Amino acid sequence: MKRTSLLSVLAAVAVLLISAGVASADRVDRVDRVDHEVGVVVTGEATIQPQLAHQLELWMTKTGHKLVATPLAPDAVNAIIDCFVIEDEPCARQVFDKRSKTGTIVYARADVQAGSTAMERDVALTAYWFDRSANTLVSKKKRCERCNEDKLRAAADELANELAATAGKVGHLKCKSDPVGADVSVGNRKIGVTPLEQPLAPGTYKVVVGQESRDVTVVAGQTVDVDISLPFRGGGGGGGGKRSRTPAIGVMAAGVALLATGVVLFAMDEDIKESGPQPRTFNDTAPLGVGLAITGVVVTGVGAYLYGKKPSRRSSPVGAVTPNGGFVGWAGRF
Repeated sequence: MKRTSLLSVLAAVAVLLISAGVASADRVDRVDRVDHEVGVVVTGEATIQPQLAHQLELWMTKTGHKLVATPLAPDAVNAIIDCFVIEDEPCARQVFDKRSKTGTIVYARADVQAGSTAMERDVALTAYWFDRSANTLVSKKKRCERCNEDKLRAAADELANELAATAGKVGHLKCKSDPVGADVSVGNRKIGVTPLEQPLAPGTYKVVVGQESRDVTVVAGQTVDVDISLPFRGGGGGGGGKRSRTPAIGVMAAGVALLATGVVLFAMDEDIKESGPQPRTFNDTAPLGVGLAITGVVVTGVGAYLYGKKPSRRSSPVGAVTPNGGFVGWAGRF
């Protein structure tokens, strides 16, 4: 009876510990998830707000941040605006701490400079990085002169990059490949072609270069390098694939043809007779035959070398035949 009671007590304690552990893990996971979500709030010039908000949100998505729509209620946004009007950053931080749905908010304001025209307006961009895990409020400013859509897009990207870097919330991914020009994807999203450098939020990502993939961990304030040698693929593209041996076979075939032609010409050669009547004309083809035969041997050797070795996309063999001989060499871009 006592043994049964003891077992019941131990089982109950085990259940309580497991439940507490699951609840704690769920709470940590929930806090971690909220702290890594980002919201974007844009105020200021009404005609600029939509494009600026779209560009900042696009930058956040490209750099691996988890974007959350409407991180602040309208009245909370108005409260932050009032705080910045009186230049009271602690006031704005207090509103963020109490009302934000996410652990991070990028708040940006666009102000058109006085005297600007609709066609040639100068815009001052100011952005703040609110972060629950940081004690300080990071801010950056950027000026967009004669600000059209393209210039505003570029200014917004620069502003977001500098702001996140100063806040210590981005690392950098640097990708190189041989050959260059390979497609680069992070997760399921293409970000460009090699060589490239891309800011990314800290975390672990699956990076695909051509057809090769790597799991990389991006750390804030640091650069992670991915350097991949890709299999050669005939026809360009830089995306990997099987190596084509057709060019090497063609070079060997040309070499064999030159060699055979040289042998035939050498066999057709006619020499001057030591005595007796001489023909008015004779075929002096031996020098050309020897030249073509030697060229054929060299070209065939080059083709065999290429057949057994990865071809270079930056250089290639070249050859030429003249009435008095032949030439073989190597050409490339430097």
